[in-house]
Amino acid sequence: MQRRTVLITGGSSGIGWALSGFFAIKGWNVCIVDVQEPVRFLKGMRLFKADIRDIDKVQIVIEKCIREFGGIDALINNAGKTDKNHRRLLDIPYETWRDIISTNINGTFACLRSCAETMKERGRGNIVNITSLLAQRGFARIGDAVYSTSKAALEMLTECASVELLEYGINVNSAYPGVPVNTGFFDYLSTDERAKLAEPTIMNELVYTLCNLEPGEVTGRSFSVANWLEDSALLKARKRAFAE
Repeated sequence: MQRRTVLITGGSSGIGWALSGFFAIKGWNVCIVDVQEPVRFLKGMRLFKADIRDIDKVQIVIEKCIREFGGIDALINNAGKTDKNHRRLLDIPYETWRDIISTNINGTFACLRSCAETMKERGRGNIVNITSLLAQRGFARIGDAVYSTSKAALEMLTECASVELLEYGINVNSAYPGVPVNTGFFDYLSTDERAKLAEPTIMNELVYTLCNLEPGEVTGRSFSVANWLEDSALLKARKRAFAE
């Protein structure tokens, strides 16, 4: 069976690294797109250093992935930034706001569009956008406006892209942990405080299932770690994905 290929942005640390390792262990080719190197490399991993805000560099990375592995079966848009100082709307510098929005929204769009173009040629593909509980209605929190706004935009981008790409056999879904996760976003906390947070591996099973969907099986949906096992279609897809 031919090895499948996944491209993971921000795949060198945190949730991204957990996903990179999980897919590598499952036998996938893993194209990590990041500005930093991962803590270690596993068999099948390949690092492509690039700033996802630069769509020309993103396109170059994707072309390299295709030349090396023959195509891209799944894209996980995981890369993201936040304001660790949790400044309010009236206090956050505009430059900080613009930088986070550019990475979280524009960078995600650049990767989504570039990957979707090559998936269209193959007639299939899966795209997963990593969002947040803070992107959902009713979960606004003081000091997280820029992060929440950027992730909420990705929820709508997911829905719009799913509608436009359905005819090409491309599924687009979003996923989020629903709880604070022990990543670099919380490196300002003490060791004891971080130990109480969820492990970065929390997303592995959900995202792996979403990357193994058949064309049109599930698309345009948003899932959290807490609710996805309640979905009959995903349960069916999970059983198939983990039986392979």
